[in-house]
Amino acid sequence: GTASIDHSTPPAEPAPEAGGGGDYPRYASLRVLVLHDSDSNVREAQFQLRDLDKRLYEKHGIELVYINSPLISSFPEVEDDDDEDDAIGEAKDPKQQPHRIWWERVSDDQPFLGLDASLLHLRQIYKSTPIIGVIGLGQGATMASLLPPILDPILEFAIFCFGRPLMVDEQRMMPDDWSCLHLIGEEETSDESVQRLTKQYPGTIHVSTSTSRGALLRKTDINAIGKFIVEQKKRLRDEVANGDNAIVLQTQLHLVEQEANRVMAQQISENPPKALMAVISPEGAVGGGTWDRRDYGQEGGGAPCPSDFVLKREKRNAENVAGGPSRAHPAAAASSNKGSIPPDAGDNDGARESDS
Repeated sequence: GTASIDHSTPPAEPAPEAGGGGDYPRYASLRVLVLHDSDSNVREAQFQLRDLDKRLYEKHGIELVYINSPLISSFPEVEDDDDEDDAIGEAKDPKQQPHRIWWERVSDDQPFLGLDASLLHLRQIYKSTPIIGVIGLGQGATMASLLPPILDPILEFAIFCFGRPLMVDEQRMMPDDWSCLHLIGEEETSDESVQRLTKQYPGTIHVSTSTSRGALLRKTDINAIGKFIVEQKKRLRDEVANGDNAIVLQTQLHLVEQEANRVMAQQISENPPKALMAVISPEGAVGGGTWDRRDYGQEGGGAPCPSDFVLKREKRNAENVAGGPSRAHPAAAASSNKGSIPPDAGDNDGARESDS
């Protein structure tokens, strides 16, 4: 499957955040990764966090960035229809997405198949954009527990929702002042693996009325997550004011660069320079200088290839049978109409053929 990044669309007219904190535009503040549960996907995670997503984005300038696992576990079921000959595995609803997992246990010898691919996927995403924290749901929380020790720069915080640790050691994984929030079900407060995760990452514990992992988050759970994230933003803002943390500035610079690239691409597409179009496609080949995609077998743009380019070096200055551009020096090419080069051309420094 193809891994993808889905996140909410920025508003057309950004406004300062509410509550007097107008120093950060709401579209250029902070980003938090969201990792879905097993046998789930980005769309289902967005549905669970839709109210929190909207509130954080509009009031506090915090964007939730939803990440699909690169591993597909199953495809949406296709309803049988005798009147149509549907392709196998093709979902009728285009909004349906395949379910995904972060790793798979296939045997005792292969308990974490695909885990390395998921880790590589997340590390690449982390390097591509400034991220301050991570929210993990179920298996996504277990996946999130592997990230803080290996990412550089380190995450500022993590939120583990019904997570289990993969590491058996109970040793603390991060510095004492590192922040995290654990959401655990009422029936899991005494679970040994849950307790081990809280020892690896000591932090705030919120006991959810949801029974266990895989259940929908309650309103109280959403409020606890939102309150924790806003507290982290305030802490980071104070550190930035004291010159101790540059994550907000990094995020703002990154988004400004993205916006500049978007505006530049839009202007080029509306009025492409002739010099650029001469490389992309000859003038008139695509009708009025507009952008076009070449079909299979269609002639490409750019400068014409010399007709003798593919010949061996000793034959390149021979007669130009096709009559097209030649690699011969213009002084020699002027005398090559009859298919020959002056004998002294090789002794003339100006007529020496290129070694390129």
